[in-house]
Formats: sequence, C-alpha cells, structure tokens
Amino acid sequence: MESLLTTLVFVLPGLLAYYWMKAFGVEPSEKHNSFEMTAISVLLWVPVTFSNLALYNLVIFIGQKVSQWTYITNLSQIQKYTDNINFLIVYLIVSLITSFLIAYLVTGKIYNNFLVLLNKLRRKRGFSEFSKMTTVWAEFVVPYGVKVVGISKLGDPQKEVIGCIRKASRPSEQERNLVLDDIEDCTRIVEKHKVPVIKVYIDTRSGVMVRLFDQGKFEAATAAEDIIDKS
Repeated sequence: MESLLTTLVFVLPGLLAYYWMKAFGVEPSEKHNSFEMTAISVLLWVPVTFSNLALYNLVIFIGQKVSQWTYITNLSQIQKYTDNINFLIVYLIVSLITSFLIAYLVTGKIYNNFLVLLNKLRRKRGFSEFSKMTTVWAEFVVPYGVKVVGISKLGDPQKEVIGCIRKASRPSEQERNLVLDDIEDCTRIVEKHKVPVIKVYIDTRSGVMVRLFDQGKFEAATAAEDIIDKS
C-alpha cells in the first residue's frame, strides 16, 4: 500500500505531463520501454511537483483561517501526508491541472523557441534542420485540415485508391494505416479536373506511395461540380 501511495505522489504527476504532451502533438517516433518511461516521468516530475507545491501553498495561504493544513516546504512532508486521503485527492487534482498547464507551455512556445535555437546552431555547423514533427509520417498527416490523397504501390502506380483521409496511424505506431472516405467522389473529381499533386509520401520499407493533392484546387473543382449540378 505504501508503494502505491508513493507511486501516486512521486511518479504519476510526471506521467500525466508526458501523456498531456503526447496529446498536444509532441509524440515520440517509437514507443518507449518501461525504463525510458520511468526516466521521462522522473524528469517531468520536477517541474510538476514544484508547481504543485507552489499552488498548494498558495491555497493554504488564502484559506489558512478555515483550514488546519500547513505549508509544505520539503519532500518528506509530502510523504508524511500520503496517509491523508483528503490530501491525496487535492494533490492529484492539482497534479492534473499543473501537468496540463506545463505540457501546454512546453509543447507551445518553449518547444518552438528551443527548436528555432537548435536549428540555428545546426545551420552554423552545416547540418540540416530538425522538423517540427518527430517523424516524416507526422509531417504528412498530422497538420490540421482536409486531405485528399491517392495511395498506390511504387511498382504499380496505376492501381491507385483516391479518397479523403478520415483516420491515420499515430507516429509511434509501427504500421502506417489510413482510413479513406468518399472514394468515388474524390476519384471522379481528381481525374476529371486533373487536380495537381503537391506532396508525395513514400514508405521505403513497404513500397507504398501516398500522394497528397492540392486541397485548394480540389475544393475549387468541387465547387464547380456543385454549380454544374444546380444549373
């Protein structure tokens, strides 16, 4: 029981921040093993716990006239309070809030500014820049917006399936899978109006080619089709 309480207090906050960061788009290119997950949780535990203590002590300061709880200034006090169910509930709620805020900040301006600085140093040393996304697949499918694509094999490009992406595999998944919608309509519009291709994703391992069509030209062609149907 004591080990479970220790895990809740000293591991869960960092783990929450890690999963919030994944939800905000900073996702690893492959799944971490248990040792790596523990190390990441410990690293993220530091800012989350310090934020927890700051917020907790602020609440105690505001409500000290109606509460018997005291300030927490060291880790041994946290461990002592783990026997108190009310403290655990408050601590976990605060951890949920602070881990969300920290993950939001880290994956936003902090991550972007750090990447700009890192790429500046890499350019000076003659190296290519790092992408904002962790994988080529993420660069292709993650950006928000409707995407009309054509999927085929490198050796047989004539047998192409054209459709609108509805679901896509996450960057950490080994398989690159897609769910397409509106196959017939997309195929007809692309072939009839010769919608140009702006990007091509090639999986060198499986030989699958995914062509991304110009969304602006596709929407213009769709609008033209609607006008013809109404006339």
